[in-house]
Amino acid sequence: MNVETVFIVIAVHNRKESTKSFLNCLRRQICSGFKAVVVDDGSTDGTQEMLEQEFPEVVCLKGNGYLWWTGATNLGVQYALAQGAELIVTLNNDVVIKEDYIQKLVEAHQLHPKALIGSLNLTQGEPPRLLYSGIISHNPWTAKYVKRGRLLEPYGGEFNGLMPTYSLPGRGVLISRAVFDKIGLFDEKHLRHYAADYDFSLRAAEAGFELLVNMDNPVFSPYEPERAGGKKQSASAFIKSFFSFRSSNYLPVSLRYNFRHHPHKWYFPVFALLDIGRKIISFKRAK
Repeated sequence: MNVETVFIVIAVHNRKESTKSFLNCLRRQICSGFKAVVVDDGSTDGTQEMLEQEFPEVVCLKGNGYLWWTGATNLGVQYALAQGAELIVTLNNDVVIKEDYIQKLVEAHQLHPKALIGSLNLTQGEPPRLLYSGIISHNPWTAKYVKRGRLLEPYGGEFNGLMPTYSLPGRGVLISRAVFDKIGLFDEKHLRHYAADYDFSLRAAEAGFELLVNMDNPVFSPYEPERAGGKKQSASAFIKSFFSFRSSNYLPVSLRYNFRHHPHKWYFPVFALLDIGRKIISFKRAK
């Protein structure tokens, strides 16, 4: 695989220091030749100037501030494909990756050229917390994160290598050109900020592509308690989250995504009510 046909796409909005730290991680990769594309969607904290002055090798595309994650990622993907990309890696700007991260992704692709390759996701710090290691069902009601008994001994433990999953988040996933050619881009019309990554992976699986998680190739994310069960969130903020598209609880997105992928459409009205109830119960337990 020619690494020069690998493009890293990162959607950003402010968080200049996080972007700088992540791009330095890319500079430390043991393989070279890949291209980084940052889509700056209306940052106001000097991100654009920092990119121009400190990272001239990075391609920077500008958004109008209303692209959100999905539109910004699509803009980067479209640019990469037009430049001849064969492999595209979507990554967040707040993660930390090891020096061999890109190389391991490419090696995994060479073993499974018809698969989307995702990443084990751990928190930064010691000991790391497990954020994502695969999902055992794509049913929105029964989906659960895979529990790996010895996962952190060290990160792979007895569960190393490439593991199958039913869906993938966009925080560290390699996607081949063939996938975009067959199913199109992320759904920015209906899923502007949340769920578009999971939706994309499920559509890819339905089109015949395999979904795998590389247990030996983690991305490290900051630990945010308010995103891990509702901690530090007031009741009023929780209620408002159902009506804000900036939240993963936003009802139009949640209902559309779950209806699209729920295996039993006739049961969906009951499921929708149960799903809201489940979120309320989870919030109360977190308090």
